[in-house]
Amino acid sequence: ELQMPHVTHRGQHWHALPGCFRCAPCGRPLLGRPFLPRGGQIFCSLRCAQGPPRAPRSAPQRRSWGGGPPGGMGGHW
Repeated sequence: ELQMPHVTHRGQHWHALPGCFRCAPCGRPLLGRPFLPRGGQIFCSLRCAQGPPRAPRSAPQRRSWGGGPPGGMGGHW
């Protein structure tokens, strides 16, 4: 029986195929590239390892002042 090539890192194993050894959130193939292992998964960058981007805090604050469009002009924005 032929064994499929695999990648091993700290006791974890992945098939050495672009469809298996890839970044968990974005799917970027990691064969031959640096990767970041965290929590049993692998990531292509620190950005992917940190999870989805957080909503900007400035968006809700824009409406918190309760006024209409800047300059006192009527209408919708």
